[in-house]
Amino acid sequence: MWPGLALAGPSETPAAAGPSAIPEKRVFELNDKINPCDDFHAYVCSTAEKSFTLREDRSSHTFAFDDSSERILEKKKSFFKNIDNEKKLKPRSEQMRAYYKACMNEEASAAEERELVAQLVKDVDAIKTMEQFIELNTKNLTEPKWSIIGFDIGPNIDNPLIYDIYWDLNVMFLPEHSYYENAELLENFKKLIVEFFKELKIQGTDAELMARAQAVIDYEKAFVKTYPLPAAFRQRYTQPRVVSREDMFKLVAPFDLKPFFKKHVPGKTKIRDFIPESWNFFTAHSRPEDLAALKDMYLFRNARSYMDDAYPELYKKRLAFSHKFLGGSPVRPDRQERCTSATTGSFNRELDMELQPRLFPNFPEKKMRDVAEKIRKSILDGLKKNAWLSDEGKKAAIAKIRTAKLQLISPKSEKEWDFKPVAKYSENKPYQNSLTLFEIGMKRTFLKLRTGVNQQAWGMGPLTVNAYYSPDKNKFVMPIGILQFPFFAADGDVVENLGAVGAVVGHELGHSIDDQGSKFDSGGRLKQWMTEEDLKTFSSRSQKMIEQFSKIGHNGELTLGENVGDLVGLTFAYNAAFPDNAKASEASIADKKKFFVAYARVWCGVMREKTKERQLKTDPHALGFARINEQVKHQPGFQEAYQCTEKNKLYNKPENQIKIW
Repeated sequence: MWPGLALAGPSETPAAAGPSAIPEKRVFELNDKINPCDDFHAYVCSTAEKSFTLREDRSSHTFAFDDSSERILEKKKSFFKNIDNEKKLKPRSEQMRAYYKACMNEEASAAEERELVAQLVKDVDAIKTMEQFIELNTKNLTEPKWSIIGFDIGPNIDNPLIYDIYWDLNVMFLPEHSYYENAELLENFKKLIVEFFKELKIQGTDAELMARAQAVIDYEKAFVKTYPLPAAFRQRYTQPRVVSREDMFKLVAPFDLKPFFKKHVPGKTKIRDFIPESWNFFTAHSRPEDLAALKDMYLFRNARSYMDDAYPELYKKRLAFSHKFLGGSPVRPDRQERCTSATTGSFNRELDMELQPRLFPNFPEKKMRDVAEKIRKSILDGLKKNAWLSDEGKKAAIAKIRTAKLQLISPKSEKEWDFKPVAKYSENKPYQNSLTLFEIGMKRTFLKLRTGVNQQAWGMGPLTVNAYYSPDKNKFVMPIGILQFPFFAADGDVVENLGAVGAVVGHELGHSIDDQGSKFDSGGRLKQWMTEEDLKTFSSRSQKMIEQFSKIGHNGELTLGENVGDLVGLTFAYNAAFPDNAKASEASIADKKKFFVAYARVWCGVMREKTKERQLKTDPHALGFARINEQVKHQPGFQEAYQCTEKNKLYNKPENQIKIW
């Protein structure tokens, strides 16, 4: 971003110099020892990656995202360190002062934790029957506690101006099914549960406690056999799966949800159930002999939320387990950073409203909007030339892209900001503050069920380093936080910006017509607009991408949508940078190289090995090297710019290059 988009004030990065420091503008020195046609990721990224040392309190660092995030985080940390000197905060922002101070009060936090743990043990000791266990979990639907069941709301599948409610029952602690096949992990998991039991003063010998912990794990292992894998989840969330109240109440037996529905859920609200298997599992595994394991599970899950400052040695063991098996960092950030992040998470819009003008005082908004509109035009031009879509499908796809709302830079109105109500927070009761926030959130949720969807609201604060497309609203949101180098160069030319942020815009808009987005029409309704023949062709083209990424160790089914998004984004960004009618002098080889380097820089980064393992199993996004190398294989412009031949690893014959649209 620098210069022209510099954060106000002096640099406050974690270190003034060194391999983990965050520069104002990172240099990506190309590695000339590597042929770009053999490994474009290494050609663009290896020098920067090898010179960077990941902080001990981080699991990964993708430069384009995390350089920007760290810069913003340091400014937020400085803001909170000096918050008592802030004399003109808006009333909404004043909430943050007390919330942050309470978080920083370690002694008060420890005292609250001991009270909460004592109450937790008392609540569980009072449970003598399965009916009492179920009753407690049902009560916890509107409490800030872990419950075996949960709910959420989302836009209605036929009318996105109102909400549906959907349900889940989940006892799975580990992130994905295959973790339950790791004997070493499970043995350490069992020991960790026992450590919790001991801190909770649960009576029993070591052998008895180990047996109790094993029973919890055995229950989870039985459950995961029926629970869908991440790739299956991805498909289900774009399926109707509507059930009537009568059928829902039958399905969720033995839970009595009728009082909850009567009090909180309007009669017109549709119910969606994505995982009926989990309810069936619990019905079969809620016998009297299952009660002990479920009570212990309930203890462990809820205790994790409370046992921190008052239980430092236990927390170290939790961190060690996460680092060794789940990709967590070996240490966690210091308290001031943790409280900054916690307060940011609770009041991100309020904080962003204060800091955005300070951090981005003279942002070239028009330059960014021009890039976005160039991408929209490129996609529309491509769809008009599409040779395989039916007339009906082409018309619908064009309507989606043409009418898609672009919310760029920052919210412009109260409805877009969508602030939570102002409340009073304590300076010495951090957990009580969390309860206050939870209650406000719950009230807002039930109010939304009655008043409908605010389609103008941003789903993230403007200082967030990310972007998203919402199919039920047919809108794309790109906050100012992500618009730093190398995503966006305020002083860069149009080719460079199209290669980086332009490809991101194309990626997100591409989600509107990918394998999932194509199930929503331009009005945000869950309505298939492709013909059956269109779907067959689309599936055939997509299958090639599934196979391509599966061959390199990814889950091609799970990552399909994001991989298609990358392909669409890169293709249409290239077409915007180098239109078919451009003269040769206007589309030099140097410009094409600059374009692809700008794209690749976005995905350079480092990651711990266990973090990679977790991402490959659970994340719909491919790893950075794959988002570079596997995508440029399908770009004729890349092959031309670097003069790739059949001898090169990234060379791809024209007939094998995937073109979705």
